[in-house]
Amino acid sequence: MKENLPALEGFSIRLAQDDVSWGQWSSAMALGFEVPPSYDFFLDGWHNLLRHVDPETTLAYTGWMNDKPVATSLLFLSAGVAGIYSVATIPEARRKGIGALITQYPLLQARSMGYQIGILQSSEMGLSVYRSLGFKEYCKISMYRWQPERENAG
Repeated sequence: MKENLPALEGFSIRLAQDDVSWGQWSSAMALGFEVPPSYDFFLDGWHNLLRHVDPETTLAYTGWMNDKPVATSLLFLSAGVAGIYSVATIPEARRKGIGALITQYPLLQARSMGYQIGILQSSEMGLSVYRSLGFKEYCKISMYRWQPERENAG
């Protein structure tokens, strides 16, 4: 894994571990995945999930730029493997290296706990970021998504 990423001035990563920070994490993740604001159930669902996970195995990280939540990642530890999920960067903060930093940080945390294997799934947008960190593609998984038709406005 590439470890010498340049620091970004004003950027920090914090562990979300209470109701306020879980809400901030959920909001930043929704913005990063460009979930429509009307999908309150999405935010509520993630917030509720984080409230009930085992904090020893599931850790939510929020990336902050000048005190604004701009990125997320979720580290899931199980069976000797560190899984990275929910990596998202809000649109106005993209292409600055934040995605790499918010992915690398939990992997380094997992390594310090003795984990030697890291996995993730990637969108097309994130593929080059993960490759730059040293990830290699081992398989492809198809994803099917249902999206309702938009109603005509006229």
